[in-house]
Amino acid sequence: MSYKLKYKKALSLSPCLPLVLKGWDELLKLEYVDSHCTTVINDNYDIIWFECNNEPVAFLLFSMHPEEGYAWIRLTYVHPDHRRQHLYQKMYKKLKNMCIKSNIPKISGGINTKNKPMINTAKKMGRYIEYSVWTEDLIMKE
Repeated sequence: MSYKLKYKKALSLSPCLPLVLKGWDELLKLEYVDSHCTTVINDNYDIIWFECNNEPVAFLLFSMHPEEGYAWIRLTYVHPDHRRQHLYQKMYKKLKNMCIKSNIPKISGGINTKNKPMINTAKKMGRYIEYSVWTEDLIMKE
């Protein structure tokens, strides 16, 4: 298969919205993201994606914060038919190069503890846990 890497400054400038919604839905069903997470439909987010046969098959949605010195990965997804092609790693490398050119020293993002495949990928790429978020579920009884 032949893949083409692309980038746009805003999600609306890309053809990726249907894939973003599909990815979000799949991640919700797997409980890899929480329904209360920050909405991914935001035109202030940049997007890197891969196309195969002129169709988006993977994306990395992110925001740049040069004043604070970091880029934040908002959401990433690779269609199941295109996994194990190292597409995520290649999109991450593009983001990394963009950050280096912009003198942004850090890339951050949250990974749900249930998302073992992404945790393993992040570790293999040399990423590390910087913060932990602690949660207590409160069941409200009537």
